[in-house]
Amino acid sequence: MSGSRGDIQPAISLGLELQNRGHTVTFLCTPSLTTFARTAGIQSVFPAGINVGEMTDRARSTLASKNPIAITRLAAHFLKHSVDDLHQDLITYYFSDNSAQGSSDMDHSGLTQPTLLIVNPMCQRQGTSLAEKWNIPLVVLRYAPISHNSYSGWPHTLTRKAPQWIKKKSWHIQEWFDFLMYGHWENAFRRRLGLSSRFHPFTHYLRDHSVPQLQLCDPKVVPDIAAEWAGTNKIFIGYLDLPASARHRLDEPDTLPADLDHWISSGSAPLFVSFGSMPVSHPDRLVNTIVSVARSRNLRVLFSGFDGFTNETNDEPQATSPVGNQSHGKADDVYFTGAVNQTAILPRCCAAVHHGGAGTTAASLRSRNPTMIYAFGFEQPFWASCIENLGVGVGSSLSHLTTEHFADDLDRALSSKVREAAHAFAADMTSPDQALSTAVRLVENEAG
Repeated sequence: MSGSRGDIQPAISLGLELQNRGHTVTFLCTPSLTTFARTAGIQSVFPAGINVGEMTDRARSTLASKNPIAITRLAAHFLKHSVDDLHQDLITYYFSDNSAQGSSDMDHSGLTQPTLLIVNPMCQRQGTSLAEKWNIPLVVLRYAPISHNSYSGWPHTLTRKAPQWIKKKSWHIQEWFDFLMYGHWENAFRRRLGLSSRFHPFTHYLRDHSVPQLQLCDPKVVPDIAAEWAGTNKIFIGYLDLPASARHRLDEPDTLPADLDHWISSGSAPLFVSFGSMPVSHPDRLVNTIVSVARSRNLRVLFSGFDGFTNETNDEPQATSPVGNQSHGKADDVYFTGAVNQTAILPRCCAAVHHGGAGTTAASLRSRNPTMIYAFGFEQPFWASCIENLGVGVGSSLSHLTTEHFADDLDRALSSKVREAAHAFAADMTSPDQALSTAVRLVENEAG
């Protein structure tokens, strides 16, 4: 599994349940999240691939520099190492002496050959090759239904208003674009496995072998795509969530810390703001924009995960801002906290402002409050458009989070029409327990 917490957490939810049912689960994930996976309860966890946490920190400082050469170099570094590092770790774990004739049972690292592979989108190429090498079943976890369909094209921002036939054809372009970009590395990996080179996209393997592609989102969020894929190997499950036991192990219980709980209870429902692990280049500027607009509407604001900001009057933060009484000092209407249990906190807020990650989008939709997405990239613009289409919030890009735009967006999101739509939509969503039950059943069926 590769990616940020939002990419890893659904797989952990599934892995924990499979583990509880007596299956042996070996979990490979980005190095920055191995502790997270172990603490959540996965018994066998190994680092694999590029360190996404480290890259996020580098990206934040590089983007802030606005140096195009540095940004290009960082992008090239990430592209290369996101593939090479994962390939090397897989070879090391499962194939001795970096040989293409690896042992079918166990190598010097002590990892046994699995009987079934579960991969997320960033590991699909490697997953198809390993499944072919070992002749075992493969299951793909998808956090957004972004593949061949007639309703959402590729790239989403350019094909959003295109006719359906163009949207559908655009996915063929995407497949070959992906192959041209990654095919060299993919075939180098295959040669190390003793497999022949591919001359077509890996998605052909998914189709030819009817690989189950579990769509870990609610079908009601994308009803047209869900209807088009009915009866195929692209199966909608619903949003997964961590069980309460894992939340407690992660120190994210259903009850909030006393200070935060007291602050929320002491006034009106606040606006929740979090951009997860996204590299916000100027967080002070973003904080200023949101707070100034919120105060003009007598709204309190809860910021989650904003480094360098504090609630203590005697601490000086890393950036200057009008937040607080005169500077960054403690303010009754603004609160900064670290990562929190969004399932517990969002229902106590009036709306959620975030980047549009799959996990945060799911939590905000379930909260019965409006969602405001300001997307960075990846699948986030897709979720932003879904929120707009459903009428349960506002979807835009981070570049539009200016004082003028945010004021208009906030007024629209908090209108009675949108609030009522968000409340009604949440009541009709698939529960996490039902989603998990369906996912486990399908995985166990595939494993035989």
